[in-house]
Amino acid sequence: MNVALLLGAHVYRPHPKPPTVVFWSRPDIGKYTLNIDGSFRNGEAGIGGIIRNEEGHMVYALGFYKAAASALEAKIMATFEVLRWCTTRSFSELQVATDSMMLVKMVQEQRTQWRWNNVIASINHLMQVSRSKLKHIWREKNMVTDALAKLSFKERANYSWRPDDTPDRIRALVRT
Repeated sequence: MNVALLLGAHVYRPHPKPPTVVFWSRPDIGKYTLNIDGSFRNGEAGIGGIIRNEEGHMVYALGFYKAAASALEAKIMATFEVLRWCTTRSFSELQVATDSMMLVKMVQEQRTQWRWNNVIASINHLMQVSRSKLKHIWREKNMVTDALAKLSFKERANYSWRPDDTPDRIRALVRT
């Protein structure tokens, strides 16, 4: 039996909130979404990204292995590296999504710690050049990129896969 009840104390138990259903948001016709995430541990980072078309089909799955000093730096580097990869391949008007509200605010307000000023400025430049927009999404919407980031970290490897050459373990994850 509960000790508080034995002592005659009233225990307040709030009603649990109903779960929130999270859906993938379609981009406009002919446009792409780009989800990005970074995974960090002990000075190392895995970066994951996935590009999907308006049907939700994977166009590319990306992963990079980098050094980083913090989890936030891993997410900053993820945004820079994946956005740079997309821009050099002429992807434009991307709907870029991350689960880091802090990163979104840093990019939108262009205010950050001095050591990240150049990278944040570069992200803003890439966003302007590609006419892309950055938005925050719930972590539950970013589970695929989280898994891709962890895979890059685990394998200490860089990769880019198209739907036809994606390994089965990744294909099952992204449901192309």
